[in-house]
Amino acid sequence: MDNLESRPFDLSKGQAQTSRRDFLEKVLFGLSSVALGGKAVGSLAADKAAQGSGGLVASASTPPAGIQPASAATANPPALPLEKTPIVDTHLHLWDLKKLRLPWLRQGDPLCRDHLLEEYLREAEGLNIVQAVYMEVDVHDEDLVKEAEYVLDLCQRKGSLLVGAVLGGRPGTPQFASSIRRFKDSPWVKGVRRIPRDGNTAVWLEKPFIQDIRLLGELGMCFDLCMPPQKLSDAVKLVDACPGARFVLDHCGNADPLAFASARAKGESESSGEKPPAGSAKVPPPSRAPAHDPEQWRRDIAQLARREQVVCKISGIVARAEKDRWQPKDLAPIVNHCLEVFGPDRVIFASDWPVCTRTARLRQWVLALKEIVRDRSDVDNGKLFCQNAVRFYRLPAPT
Repeated sequence: MDNLESRPFDLSKGQAQTSRRDFLEKVLFGLSSVALGGKAVGSLAADKAAQGSGGLVASASTPPAGIQPASAATANPPALPLEKTPIVDTHLHLWDLKKLRLPWLRQGDPLCRDHLLEEYLREAEGLNIVQAVYMEVDVHDEDLVKEAEYVLDLCQRKGSLLVGAVLGGRPGTPQFASSIRRFKDSPWVKGVRRIPRDGNTAVWLEKPFIQDIRLLGELGMCFDLCMPPQKLSDAVKLVDACPGARFVLDHCGNADPLAFASARAKGESESSGEKPPAGSAKVPPPSRAPAHDPEQWRRDIAQLARREQVVCKISGIVARAEKDRWQPKDLAPIVNHCLEVFGPDRVIFASDWPVCTRTARLRQWVLALKEIVRDRSDVDNGKLFCQNAVRFYRLPAPT
């Protein structure tokens, strides 16, 4: 394996070479002492226009470059049947607890062990997953440099499944701007995420944070929106304040499948509108109270979907389903609503592995989603599972 500390890394034209560790320490020095953050992407022209307005909130009517439907030069290849469609996994967590500290893990949690790329590859065997994008794992602030080293080492290996990374970051801090600029020429760093501590999305609406998200738009990076479903309205405000940035809504807005269970318990099907045949078994009541109001979630998701610079990850929801009791139809109302309001060009598949294994193996989640979307066109499914991700993250064409 390559020695990262000894290899020179040319940051930019005319800039002296330095070791990869020195480079990463400079990049992330300012990102290791504050609790809140995230990462974004967008066009310089739109960002300057927003800043020139003098206000924090600007119109989202002009989407940033790179989010538009594919042009003739980058047109999607001929549609393949669903079972043969290649898959790009846009949300893969990996960690080695001998190298990284994850404060949120607790003893006794099934996730409290190493989760390495080798294990993921074994679980993904036969699923036709051809590329993956790493997603940050909320490491200890002092381990941000180590996390970057860990994932960039995996990305640069010849033939690696990993072709991009979304790292942890701290927008809104004084050091962030100078630190993040050093990533502008990285072929692997696609964005940064920081889940607000305790769900406190109020920080997203503070001027320093918004300014840093606008900067990320200039640098061509994306910001992942990951928050409680009750805080989707704050996501809308942040997006409107940063019209030159691109955003990714994680996990269908963290929708709770149990929020849709009461209708099914009354014999209604949220996905088809048809009642079950007479004499069919009753759906057992949910084991806990739902986390949010389903109608409010629908309205907020639709509102966010009107912002053209936002794409939606179809992911995460299976981890909130009832273990050993869930079925694809339990997830269908969430998936179908997101697909309808975001449209076929702004949805991307993600596994959320290994978090998904709280309730489902990787194969179970992939097959469940395929069952939900089976009646949709091969063209749209090709976009969902592969082509939208390649275009949004500017990935190499899968081979």
